[in-house]
Amino acid sequence: MKKYIFCLFVFTLMISFSWSCKPSKKGGLSAVITFMVGKVQVNTKKATIGIKLNVNDIVKTAENSIATIQFSNSSVITVRSNSQIKLEQFVAKENMPSKISLFQQKGKTFSKVFIKGTDYKVKTSTIIAAVRGTSFSVDTKEKFVKVSLLKGKVAVAPSDKGKIKKEKTVILSAGQKIKSVDKKIEQPKKIEKKEKEILEQFNKISVVREIKKIEDTASSKVKD
Repeated sequence: MKKYIFCLFVFTLMISFSWSCKPSKKGGLSAVITFMVGKVQVNTKKATIGIKLNVNDIVKTAENSIATIQFSNSSVITVRSNSQIKLEQFVAKENMPSKISLFQQKGKTFSKVFIKGTDYKVKTSTIIAAVRGTSFSVDTKEKFVKVSLLKGKVAVAPSDKGKIKKEKTVILSAGQKIKSVDKKIEQPKKIEKKEKEILEQFNKISVVREIKKIEDTASSKVKD
């Protein structure tokens, strides 16, 4: 079942994500679910493709389920099965880098940042991964966190009650991963071949053009 969903996911993305995306009319970032399989919830309600998300929304996936969230043309995050994230912040001001901050409560995600300079962060209860144009995954459960970097660079720092310990920041290079257990960050290691192959599949995701059409379609279905 998992293999079927994964293959369907990759195949659909390769065909349908050949469009491009536009920022919202207000000049800020929009956050939209552009793809999903299985059971996905936004807060306590059933999610649908095209639903527009708001700050502080919580996206949760069930077993054998997956969801892709796109932030205008800036970045995309794939929320894998049995995972949960909270959208803490996504803003864009004229002539300023976009800012996106997500809190990953559990499970696995894969993030791809398209625009260099984007201030993109994925937080967990024990670490913060900050990037500016890259592709990486975060896997968290209880006191364990793993960050695996496919492309670019990512700064990983321990955090305590939301406060970053900058002096203990570790910079990962492409092809490296790092683990944190009980708030202690281990030394970076090379990503194994099998994991790298999985990350490369998720990295095939591209931005969706005409994202406004997806939002309008979702809105019309709700009205009907």
